[in-house]
Amino acid sequence: MIVGLVAVVMVGLSGFVADVGLAYANKRAAQTGADAAVLGAAGVFAAQPYRQCEQIRSNGNTAAQSEANSKVAANDTTSAPAALAGGAVTTSCENGDLVVRASVVADSPNFFGGVLGFTADYDLERSATAVVEAATTGPRLRPMALCSSDIPPNAAPGTPFKLYAPGDAPGWTSTSCPMPDNTGAGNWWTLDCPNENTTDGNGTSALADQIRNGCSSSIAIVPGQGTKTGNDLNAHLAAACPGPSTTAPFMCLSGDPGQPDPGNVPQAWKDLINSGVTVPIPVFCTSPGLCAYSSITGTGTNAVFPVHKLLGVQVCGFHFGKQNKSKYPTASQPLPSTLTTCSEAASMLEGIKSDNSDTTYLVLIARNMNVSIVTADSGCALGDDRCDGGLRQVRLSQ
Repeated sequence: MIVGLVAVVMVGLSGFVADVGLAYANKRAAQTGADAAVLGAAGVFAAQPYRQCEQIRSNGNTAAQSEANSKVAANDTTSAPAALAGGAVTTSCENGDLVVRASVVADSPNFFGGVLGFTADYDLERSATAVVEAATTGPRLRPMALCSSDIPPNAAPGTPFKLYAPGDAPGWTSTSCPMPDNTGAGNWWTLDCPNENTTDGNGTSALADQIRNGCSSSIAIVPGQGTKTGNDLNAHLAAACPGPSTTAPFMCLSGDPGQPDPGNVPQAWKDLINSGVTVPIPVFCTSPGLCAYSSITGTGTNAVFPVHKLLGVQVCGFHFGKQNKSKYPTASQPLPSTLTTCSEAASMLEGIKSDNSDTTYLVLIARNMNVSIVTADSGCALGDDRCDGGLRQVRLSQ
């Protein structure tokens, strides 16, 4: 009789252990579902063509909720189907970030607990939090410098504009974008990629490859700019960049006085245009703008460019004088439907063909772009003109 009673208890305990083990596995699946839900929703928000947090939140909510629910469904188990608590993720704008929170609930079955008097299923609930932030670092930088006074006021994703060579822009003044002369900073249209400040970057073949594919090292904006303006901001940028950066984070770039259109470089620009991709371009601070004067120091190959901001752009056309010009698309075959067209810049692109001047400029469209998953807080608020250039990062914060 004792053996029989012990056997019943042992069977019950064995079943209980099996139930608990299954519940633990289902709990892990629920946590994975919660993580995937907030990251999926945050990714949808990050792709929205807006700058301000509330705009991103309201316009992307429907698609983000659908993505979150699909991620939960893709990560649940047959023994414990999971769902978002309340059927949705919750979102809020906090300290310049878009915060996405999710709780995933599931019931893990109780198969054997009844032997010991436990009849209820195991209630599981796991949560996760992700944030969408303005990124202060970006991969595959294109070795070009964008003068901040060339950016249209209140530029938003989808805003077309022209990036002029120094001296070619209408209304150009020496206090805005410096000329490539003996007192200026060389031809600032082309920059050296990180760690090329002591070389020519292996000439025009390397420049063409970098235009097509970007620099191999990531770039970062100068930190701590905060609310500084005028001379204070100039002093801060100069103090951060006494010379080009030689170790990461690369936030102080060197100038390359080479021309923007030698050899096969124009073909590289055509290839970049036809790819339809969004790329980051470094912005240096000038006046009119937040700085009292151009933040570039030095001349020629000794010029140093403190990265004031990184702007995400799509390159749609170029005009390198009357003999060398091109516009989107230049390929005979249409681009894949997944790539963004240059429709917002249609009038500027049409003007390229009839422009017989010797001016040099690129036709760009401001875009949002997502950078690699990171773990560090960027410290840059969405929509902040001082540091938000359309780059977005998504990370799990809890």
